[in-house]
Amino acid sequence: MEITESTLETVEMSEIDGTELGAVIRYISLPKRDMAHGTKALNTCMGDLYVIVNALYDYAHFLERAASEQGLNRYEQELFLLHAARCRKIADKFSKQMGYDYSKALERCRKRRTKESSKDNTGMDGLEALVQKQRHMKTEKIWRNRHERTKDNL
Repeated sequence: MEITESTLETVEMSEIDGTELGAVIRYISLPKRDMAHGTKALNTCMGDLYVIVNALYDYAHFLERAASEQGLNRYEQELFLLHAARCRKIADKFSKQMGYDYSKALERCRKRRTKESSKDNTGMDGLEALVQKQRHMKTEKIWRNRHERTKDNL
């Protein structure tokens, strides 16, 4: 499976923009044996709902790409496209009710990324620099140990 720029952006959006404000999803459960139907509540937060909406949009996009690129037969293509449409419909419904605009959030993410990369374009983030420094220190220590052993053997 190929990770696309869009997928990376929605993961970033969810983690950066996702807030932990409380949210409640209410639904009516279907009757089961020995249990009547009733209203249930699912406690979550807005950040979790952003993740769900973003995942639905990403999955719909993935299904649409798979339908056009994977060499599926016509039935499988239509099935993938039908499921993609359903995912988009759910994501649109949730987005509208939450007041969340996926397109605007994606654009904000892209602007933030461009802004951050133009501020300090060292070509390396802090984590990479730390790993590189640790590698350098380890290599230097190995070199010193070899040098001392060689000197002792003379």
